[in-house]
Amino acid sequence: MTLHRICISATGLVLAWSAAAGPAAALDCAALLNSPVPFELTLEREMKIGANAPRATQGHLQVFRKGEGATGVMFFEPGAWIRTHYLVRGFPDESFVKKDTAHITYSYTPAPTVRSMQDEMPLAFHVTMKRDDGSVAGEQDHAIRFMGHHIVELAGCTIDVVKAVRLVKGTFNDKYSESETEFWFSPQLQTAVYLKSSVEEVVQTYTAQDISVDFKPVE
Repeated sequence: MTLHRICISATGLVLAWSAAAGPAAALDCAALLNSPVPFELTLEREMKIGANAPRATQGHLQVFRKGEGATGVMFFEPGAWIRTHYLVRGFPDESFVKKDTAHITYSYTPAPTVRSMQDEMPLAFHVTMKRDDGSVAGEQDHAIRFMGHHIVELAGCTIDVVKAVRLVKGTFNDKYSESETEFWFSPQLQTAVYLKSSVEEVVQTYTAQDISVDFKPVE
């Protein structure tokens, strides 16, 4: 297995990595990576629609780990956030959107296990998403292929990530779409530090810029 020390910018280009200065330099990397201490990622989100110029905004992802599962809370504006709970690494079982109070639960066929991400073998599964009233919000087929390991540095911490691509075909809220998402997943952090999603003419990129254990939970 070959490890590469690289960084990906919000535009997907390979660049030299530069860690944030100041308090982040004192981050206890061993505790961050080897214990379930909560942390917050500072994210840069870039959105590009068709031939229009890309727009970049800054947001945050707060991650609370427990065993093989985790809860992530992402927000880009005050009073609006998305909380996602992951029963096992990389597979959400429920999500809640604060802004419009939408609550969705997920079921998988076949059901993912703790080894689904660990084995790094190609995966294929069907996902059913339901609302609180039991109605079906979406039906999708997912396929994941793994592209090897890389090493990135964030706030002075060396982080091993698994590079993977997820292909999705199906419906959500009665609309059919197909998407391709490249993501860089850290098994230790139990979240992705880089994600690029393409759906029709919309391309969104999320890149972790900084990481901290000193933050105020949004909820």
